[in-house]
Amino acid sequence: MPNEERDALDQVLDTALASYSSEPRAGLEQRVQNHIRTSARVTRIPRWVFTVPAAAGLFWAGYIWLHHSPPPGRPQPVAQVRTVPRPAAVVPAAPKPPVHHRKRPRVLPKLPKFPTPAPLSSEERALLAFVTRHPEEARDALQQAPSSEPEPIRIEPLQIDDLK
Repeated sequence: MPNEERDALDQVLDTALASYSSEPRAGLEQRVQNHIRTSARVTRIPRWVFTVPAAAGLFWAGYIWLHHSPPPGRPQPVAQVRTVPRPAAVVPAAPKPPVHHRKRPRVLPKLPKFPTPAPLSSEERALLAFVTRHPEEARDALQQAPSSEPEPIRIEPLQIDDLK
């Protein structure tokens, strides 16, 4: 831009700004000072706001220190834990039978042999008949029976081929 155009632009801006800016209204200084004073009053915190919580905190700290510290010269007792033996499982007593006023005591039936043998099954009866009729063959069959001990398990060695 040449100098002449710049000077013309500056002159236009100066005239426009001059029309916007006029002398300040009367009392501007007084209004600014009043605003500063009122804002200073709002932000000011009274001193007692800090002293009351500080005093209360000191009071509680002293109270706790006096009432919860052991007295001087006396050892603080050690808490002893007593273990109460756990009671064994309580088995409720069998209910007593109702008492009947009889002259003779009640006698329960007793078996001559306990437990009572069960009757033989058909397989057991057939084996018993075989042993009584042919004792020698039964003896030979028992001797040729496989032993009750199992044979050890044999595992062939594992062979893994190499990867190609």
